[in-house]
Amino acid sequence: MLNRTKLLLASTALVVSAPLAPAMAAAPMGFVGTIGAAYGQADADGSDESLDSWTIEGSGAFGFGPAFGGQVDVGYTSLDEVDLFGVGGSLFWAPAMGRLGVSLSWQTTEEEFFGFDVDIDGLTYGAFGEYYVGNYFTIGAKGGGVNVNIDAGGADEDIRGGYI
Repeated sequence: MLNRTKLLLASTALVVSAPLAPAMAAAPMGFVGTIGAAYGQADADGSDESLDSWTIEGSGAFGFGPAFGGQVDVGYTSLDEVDLFGVGGSLFWAPAMGRLGVSLSWQTTEEEFFGFDVDIDGLTYGAFGEYYVGNYFTIGAKGGGVNVNIDAGGADEDIRGGYI
């Protein structure tokens, strides 16, 4: 038991004494991208029904200079018979101690309910900031607006809100 206590104290002292240097999360130079896919299935006991879902998505980040960059995100999700599409992105300034930027994204889906086609479109926009206190700690904030448009068989509804 004494060895575990000494190991815990030694590792804690090492982590606490580590220098707090900036994370150096600069904008990418050139192009950096990723693509992913996922599949899932849900079943319920006592039911013959199951729910299948699959997703494919990708992101690409571009460096426009040593401290400026942008990112584009696209995605498609199929949840049983509901299709969800989305595209978005951000532009940011990334000095050594943090990151400041703006973002914009749009999502859409269409479904039939009780014989009516229902179209739902969502738009989010905002600004964000991060401050890298050290390699292990980041302070961040973001805020903006949300607009949702629902068109159901000729009835049109706009819903607006915000987030912080």
